[in-house]
Amino acid sequence: RFGPYNVLINNLLEEKEIEDVALLTLSADNSYAGMGQKFTLRGWQAIIVSDVLEDIYSTIITLAEDKDKAVEMFEDSKNRIFDALANFGWFDLKDVLKEEADKLSNINLKQSYEEAKKVALTGEIYVRSDEFSRRYLVEKLAERDIVTKVAPNNEWLYYVDYLVQNEINKPEVGFLQKFKNNIKSFVQKRFDKKIKKIMCESGLCEYRITDIDEIVESAQEAISPELTGEAVLTVGGTIDEVVDDVDGVIIIGPFGCMPHREAESILNSSLEEQKKRVADDPESKKILDKFSSLPFLAIEVDGSIFTQVIQARIESFCLQVERVNDYKNELKEESYI
Repeated sequence: RFGPYNVLINNLLEEKEIEDVALLTLSADNSYAGMGQKFTLRGWQAIIVSDVLEDIYSTIITLAEDKDKAVEMFEDSKNRIFDALANFGWFDLKDVLKEEADKLSNINLKQSYEEAKKVALTGEIYVRSDEFSRRYLVEKLAERDIVTKVAPNNEWLYYVDYLVQNEINKPEVGFLQKFKNNIKSFVQKRFDKKIKKIMCESGLCEYRITDIDEIVESAQEAISPELTGEAVLTVGGTIDEVVDDVDGVIIIGPFGCMPHREAESILNSSLEEQKKRVADDPESKKILDKFSSLPFLAIEVDGSIFTQVIQARIESFCLQVERVNDYKNELKEESYI
């Protein structure tokens, strides 16, 4: 892909008659270093904010009593936050986040976020994050009263730091680089926790920090950590989240994408077995005993609308999700008695 990207960007610069531009290509090999501390910090804050806003948007279009009014409020808050990211320092940005989280908390919901049916959408990073590429799947699931938790973009950045720290498929990493990487990771997690803690006050998302060690550990019996790339994250994230944090998982990728097909093959054949291996919560174990097949769906997209076959599979998947969610709520009610 990188060859065509290069041609595309140069053609775009020529078409728009933009002069005096230098193209800098960042690399995952060194965790995208090279743009300086200020850029890295603000870029990271923007990524965390965008991940949280994605979750909040999905909750609003699924659970809000007055969806049109709620979406309008969300757009106003989003624009204010974007303006703060572009123009304010961290402390002023933090104040804006608190204000907007407080405003969004006034949105009336048909059902609490905790009790709602939830699905994780993971897989290839670009496809899962782009509305057109994923064929408005989040909106389709919202029509079935299912909240979609799109796997965060910060997941990949945590992962490339993990590869550097553990020298996986990397040339020997020096002490200084590891030390700098440790400091960066520490600062990133602090911002991650702070932003999510603030935005969770809206009641429209959950406080969850990406744990790459846990994701890789969940996947390691099914796929070697030495086989680096998105397949490890897709497999590990699915095993880690299904039943515990969500009622089902959809993985999505481009047509013919090799890492996507690797993950699909592994999860189709051994998801339940792998989940039983890592499950330690009593509620999760009861759900695994109740359902022989967990709600899991793999979709490949090529830009076309979903075929009738895929739509039928989505319908079947949604029914499975509803059954799992109903059973989970039953277990919660029993525990309260």
